[in-house]
Amino acid sequence: MCTLTILPESKDGLRFSAMMNRDELNERQKALPPLLRDGILAPRDADAGGTWTAINESGLIGFVLNRTEEGDRLNSGSVSRGSILPALLVAPSVKDASGLWHRIPLHDMRPFYCLLRDRQEQRLFSFNGESLTHRLMDIASPLLLATSGLGDSLVHPYRESLFARLLS
Repeated sequence: MCTLTILPESKDGLRFSAMMNRDELNERQKALPPLLRDGILAPRDADAGGTWTAINESGLIGFVLNRTEEGDRLNSGSVSRGSILPALLVAPSVKDASGLWHRIPLHDMRPFYCLLRDRQEQRLFSFNGESLTHRLMDIASPLLLATSGLGDSLVHPYRESLFARLLS
């Protein structure tokens, strides 16, 4: 189960706290500590070498979560989703990173969500195994994304109701 929570700490959303966990497999080795490489700070998966969260020197931050929705196409997964953020965070902004998706071999990846955030905008990208869509999200509003191998639609509504109660 992957969970991403973003809580704005200012009315404009420029100050915020972000908390994330990735789907943990018992077989997976412990993650390696964050490393600054090519201007990108990110923890690394000890098995595949990729990352699920990263920030660059321009302040562009990204998060990748597994996606399990009914009807998703399960591609080979021969390319790790952990390669997404290193490819996108060479850009200084969400707008610029949005133009880099053509460099990523999506059809060799399993489905995912990718949230990119900078000082101007926050955009959620969703790949269902066939097509990549995106939507702009309010950077000043709290955000919860929750996914599960059981099916995202089974866990997200429950977690979202808990999140709403926590915020009230």
